[in-house]
Amino acid sequence: MKYLLKCFSRCGCFLAPLWFWALPAQAVDLEGALTSDSALPADITVPSFYTLNGEAYSGEIDSFTNIAISCSLSEVPSDYTITRAPSSLSAGNLTYNIVDLPENFWDKNLLEISGSRTISVENLTVNLRDTKTSQPVLGFQIGSGATLETRGDFLFFDARSSERWYMTRVAFRGSGNVKIGGDFTIDSQVPNPSAHNLNSASLYVYTRTFSVGGVLTVKNSNGDYNILQLSSSESGTFTRSLGGLQITQRGMIQLAGNASAVNTTELILTNSGTSEYIGGLLTIDSAGELADNKLNVRMTANDAANGRQIMRFTQTQGWSMSTGVFSDSPNALNEVEVSAGRLDLGMYGGMKGGRLMIMGYNRPSEAVFSATGTAADTEIGRVVFDTMSFYRGTVVFDLAETDGDFIQVDGAMTKVSGASPLVLEMNVSAYDLQAWIEASERDEWNADLMSFATEGSNVSADDFTLKLQDGITGKITISELDGISTITANLSIVPEPAAVAAAIGLAALAFAARRRRG
Repeated sequence: MKYLLKCFSRCGCFLAPLWFWALPAQAVDLEGALTSDSALPADITVPSFYTLNGEAYSGEIDSFTNIAISCSLSEVPSDYTITRAPSSLSAGNLTYNIVDLPENFWDKNLLEISGSRTISVENLTVNLRDTKTSQPVLGFQIGSGATLETRGDFLFFDARSSERWYMTRVAFRGSGNVKIGGDFTIDSQVPNPSAHNLNSASLYVYTRTFSVGGVLTVKNSNGDYNILQLSSSESGTFTRSLGGLQITQRGMIQLAGNASAVNTTELILTNSGTSEYIGGLLTIDSAGELADNKLNVRMTANDAANGRQIMRFTQTQGWSMSTGVFSDSPNALNEVEVSAGRLDLGMYGGMKGGRLMIMGYNRPSEAVFSATGTAADTEIGRVVFDTMSFYRGTVVFDLAETDGDFIQVDGAMTKVSGASPLVLEMNVSAYDLQAWIEASERDEWNADLMSFATEGSNVSADDFTLKLQDGITGKITISELDGISTITANLSIVPEPAAVAAAIGLAALAFAARRRRG
């Protein structure tokens, strides 16, 4: 660049254009304002909608242009949409500051993207400052072929000052695509709400595809429900790809397909770090008839060594609104597959999954499954599946003196063609194991790990290998009773060198004694 500038300066031409071309682009901060007197829906792709430093803007909008739109409505708009994007747009940060919403503002689209248009921004933030309606729904309508994309994060922040009951609600609708490059967060921080059984923070995802490269978090500051509705009332398959799911307080995953139009949700987890979900798995309840909606969970971590998702399914009291009733569905969990990363799964009593698949294709340590407890910070749990199959991977078992992880497979357990032995990793120290063995006055400690139907299964003890902590030795055995096979780990302590020497000495004395008798 310095050489080119020197050459052009000698000839006395094009120096100024090259100088400006060499400078980095400068960010521009535009402002837009919406009131009940504004013509709605407003077109956010038109530069003339905005002002720059208080003056009408006539320039271009590009990826270095930050946009802030304030919205203060005293009346409910007659149109269902507040802002729209009839053309594609690439911009910097896009921020909606909702200063106030009127009474009876139940459900409106904050942004509608039509046609095969793409709105791509760096970060998208919605700040709800105040509202006279306790439960407004602010939606994003993504038309067929349209895409809403953030290269960075999405944040919906509810800090309304109202002391009435509240529902923080965000909806993504339509048959288009949503692509969040970074984290997606709904953060409800209503300071002093009055008590109400509907107080909650909710995300409704109705688009066919919805992807978050980072972690999806739904949280509130009042200990209330955090709801993630993963599908609409339509039939078919919905795909949700998340870099982690973080809901650790009164969570509810809701599947909204009707009994006459059930659907399946593919939840693909691409974690690079650890995330945790604690809560229920619910489906539509029509007068006691649970819709047979299904959730498939597939762990495909981008970082196999560090990507981990903990999912603790608990029982709830259900959820009831005028739009529908949701109840716990003990059979809604269908396929659970681990191909990269670690998945810890906790089930409440009576819950059962369809098929457990451990399908790592690299090192066994890169595809890990473990049962876990349903309460926070508990490790030991029991899970139940109809069937189980594996190719390569690891199952971690947390053990205690009177309890331990257990996987119950009601049907067949099968290894697929070319499978490697499944690694069974025992999470117990030699110190604890020795204490248990001494207390039991036995030579070894036996831990039942898994059971499966003998008929239809094609595994033997040779298809499993133990991974043990230092100072422990053991082997795998499989026993059969009444058509049920049980996999057991027989563990013992590796003798200390002095003990080994003493044992050898005793054996030598016994051998010498036999020779003298001979």
